[in-house]
Amino acid sequence: QTTVRDGIGEARRSIQALRATPLADLGLSEALRQLCRSYAERLAIDFDCVVDEVGALDPATEQAIYRTAEAALANVEQHAGAAQVG
Repeated sequence: QTTVRDGIGEARRSIQALRATPLADLGLSEALRQLCRSYAERLAIDFDCVVDEVGALDPATEQAIYRTAEAALANVEQHAGAAQVG
């Protein structure tokens, strides 16, 4: 069981690493703004997205924040049927 669990964990980490994010090129704040803009355009909704500049964070924290925002916006798209987000 331990070997299987370790293998699954490694596979998950590999898949996560393959899913590119714009963090390296844009930084967290701009990447979040771009994510919001892309959802607003794709869903054709009014979108109020305010992202303050943040100081340097470790890459794992930035990735977690970005993925959380991405999941939240995917939930809005899938479940809310929203005309406005903000």
